[in-house]
Amino acid sequence: MKIKKLKNRIILYFIFVTIIPSMLITFFYYYNTSNLYEENILETAVTDLNYIKNNVEERITMANQFTDWFYLNSNFNDLLSNNYLKTSKEDLEIYKQINLHLNNSPLENYVASLIIVGDNGKSFKLATDGSMIEIEDIKSQSWFEKGTKADNSVYWPGLIENPALISNYDNVIPVIRPIFDTTLYKKIGWVFVAFKESLITDIYNSSNNSEVKKYYTIDHHNNILASEHKNEIIESHQSQTEVKNILNQKYGYFKIENEGIDTLYIHHKLDQNDWSVVEVLPMNVLAEQNKVLLHTSLIIFLISLILTSILTIYLSSNLTEPLKKIIRQVNQISLGVFDKIGILKARMN
Repeated sequence: MKIKKLKNRIILYFIFVTIIPSMLITFFYYYNTSNLYEENILETAVTDLNYIKNNVEERITMANQFTDWFYLNSNFNDLLSNNYLKTSKEDLEIYKQINLHLNNSPLENYVASLIIVGDNGKSFKLATDGSMIEIEDIKSQSWFEKGTKADNSVYWPGLIENPALISNYDNVIPVIRPIFDTTLYKKIGWVFVAFKESLITDIYNSSNNSEVKKYYTIDHHNNILASEHKNEIIESHQSQTEVKNILNQKYGYFKIENEGIDTLYIHHKLDQNDWSVVEVLPMNVLAEQNKVLLHTSLIIFLISLILTSILTIYLSSNLTEPLKKIIRQVNQISLGVFDKIGILKARMN
């Protein structure tokens, strides 16, 4: 019985010094590798989002530069002033200049409507939706006064409902800017440009080669102003709360569980305004990688378990076998078999 107890103790000791460390090593291997996978996914997502952000800001800069032509243009000095006396023929020449500026712009296809209005009541309406907009509908908006008072800047109100009576575009991204006399530097009118959402969504489509991740741009009113999948980011109350928190941070990320899958939201605020660009990335890839990693870890652990078990049994048997022989000889001696001493001595040698 003592030999069996000793053998059991030896087996337990080997389990303690081999199998338990093997379990711990396997666990830490899985945990650290899983974290490494997640870090790599996050780093890649941040890099991709920075690329999108830079392209969005470049597109916004182009839009701002497009309006610079109206902001200070000597052609409007008399045209939009109160003492305007020019003929309709001269009006047509100015209209052609405006239309030429629009046609020569790389943003031409993104302009839904372009309206120039002077303080004297003179107005020009261009682009596909321009003629379908009532000027009073623009002037009645809450952001109109703020936009026309923005002295040396372009005001972006964010996503609005398209003011055009008939249009293929439900929503537009407008800018509004005052027009100044280049000589007297006084306000003589304003320009309104309504951009299609494709101004920004085309950036996503040209840059995103994945069917999994999606991009959004959120304005300062928490409106998703440019996305092909608007409803997906605001399906739950939790995500609505997180979207609101985005605007209070320069950049960051958070995770929300959607349909049992962790979804990563990375956001970065634009430098030019209070909008934020958001990348939404379901962690399906990480889940698949973790699944493979778990199977690999289990296989490694099972192999180590089998090897250590075989080694433990082998070593315990070899360590206790000599003791068995010694105890057997000692028992014989205790029974009076004294001629076994020589045999015992020989076996011990």
